[in-house]
Amino acid sequence: MVSTARLRTCGLGYLGGAALLVCAVLFSLSRVHRLQDADTLLPVFISLDRWTPFYWEQDRFGTLLPLLVMPVRDYRWNAVSQTFLNVSGALIALVVIAAWTLDRDGRVRQESLAIAAFSAALIGVCLHVEEGIGGYLLLPGSPYFSSLGLLFPGLHLLRVSRGAGMAAMGFLLLLLSMWVNISNGVVGVFLALLIPRRTLVDRGVVLIGVAGAAAGSWIAARYLTGFQNYDATIPTYVAWAVFRDMLENTAGQMVYPERIFVLAAAGLAGMVMLWRWGCGFTALRVIALGAIAVSFAAVFSKLAWVYAQGAQARYWATPAFLLFSGFALAAAGAFYGLLTRMQVSQFNAGAACSGLAIAVFAAGLGVRLPAAGLQELNRAASISQEVDEQIRRSRCTILAGDYWRVWPALFLRRAAGDRTIMPVAYRMTPMLDQVKALPNDGRVYCGWCGDPEVARVASTYGVARLRQGEAHGRLCFYKSE
Repeated sequence: MVSTARLRTCGLGYLGGAALLVCAVLFSLSRVHRLQDADTLLPVFISLDRWTPFYWEQDRFGTLLPLLVMPVRDYRWNAVSQTFLNVSGALIALVVIAAWTLDRDGRVRQESLAIAAFSAALIGVCLHVEEGIGGYLLLPGSPYFSSLGLLFPGLHLLRVSRGAGMAAMGFLLLLLSMWVNISNGVVGVFLALLIPRRTLVDRGVVLIGVAGAAAGSWIAARYLTGFQNYDATIPTYVAWAVFRDMLENTAGQMVYPERIFVLAAAGLAGMVMLWRWGCGFTALRVIALGAIAVSFAAVFSKLAWVYAQGAQARYWATPAFLLFSGFALAAAGAFYGLLTRMQVSQFNAGAACSGLAIAVFAAGLGVRLPAAGLQELNRAASISQEVDEQIRRSRCTILAGDYWRVWPALFLRRAAGDRTIMPVAYRMTPMLDQVKALPNDGRVYCGWCGDPEVARVASTYGVARLRQGEAHGRLCFYKSE
């Protein structure tokens, strides 16, 4: 007969896993969808209209998520599903980081899941979820976290592998991670030096596996898809300015600065408490994780294309996640440890962490019904109901113009079941053959009145030479010359 203690220990793992699942669902059905725009909705078209191995007209992000959710044929639920998988990737990565930092041998224990859920809530409190880029980065257009959800389990499987099968699975996860986000090759090498391992030989095996996966992904991306020259660098004195700008942008756009200071203080206090309880290795590993985050950020600050993109905060998504995870896990681990030292059972301590995580997610995201998130998708990228109705009544077959307007407007039409309208906008190359297949006498062009992008993109992609015609509310019909 299985003992009650054994059942409660197993139940702790199930409880933590359920809390992580609920948190991912809450986020996926929240008001965060008000941040959807052309970049974040395009993966839905990649999934349902024309799948390609990389993001359309770009070769830095692999499109694993659109491939996985291809069976979800409804456009809105496809967007929700991709969001769910992206958030789940972040939570899975947190579980593995919890194992590496809070367990001396780096094992994923039953309590790791509950502590990871609570730490996710602590990070979520600090993020600009509904206004800034903090929530935006968890939408499908930025697969940083889904790739980390492959990278960390891959590293962990290589670490614990005792046979060729498990090692091959870990290596496959690394390859998938670096296909989704090529920059994971850099952070993977850094992390291979951190993961707990008994011998230098074992650590070297993991490092060789990571380097091999990174090299294979880089070669495939560069020589099979025409990968851009992302390895060009800028002078060090310029890189310092980029580093400073990225730090300011991250503090202003991704997180609430005052809250991140509170999280850092809680993390430091947690490290001190764990150190006094005989878990000094946790503090050392959290410090090492922070050093990896800063090193990775410094490497990115040297890249010319980051400088050219204006030092956007999203390029620090990975180092910010590593840094915040370290502080949050130290605080959450100390909270769990404090409860157990107060004679609270492990199950009840895990239940407290799990319950707090769910409460914070539900309160912070304002989830009431599943329809709440879908209602935000009905107003994708501020495309008003009036404009959507004008597009429907115009009976146009080609919607042309500005990238940030065309794709969200087309998403709303597809979500309503209208598949007769085709796009003419930036990143349309994979759908260009479908547009050109439309008979000339059946083409009805429309776009926003006065939008110079209408004529420009139609000419650039070789569709037609257009001039503005009759107005129909905020839309105009365009005629082919």
